[in-house]
Amino acid sequence: MELQFFKDFDFTNFWNESSYSVRDYIEDYPNDEMIASVESELGYKLPASYI
Repeated sequence: MELQFFKDFDFTNFWNESSYSVRDYIEDYPNDEMIASVESELGYKLPASYI
């Protein structure tokens, strides 16, 4: 069984960019080291849909 996260979700108007959102919420995509660090700190593996 293949999982397809958010398969039918339209992200077109999901996020309205503004100077505030760009400054406080938009970052570079996490690399493998960042993901491993977060998972280690949390104590569990993040679901693929979170990454």
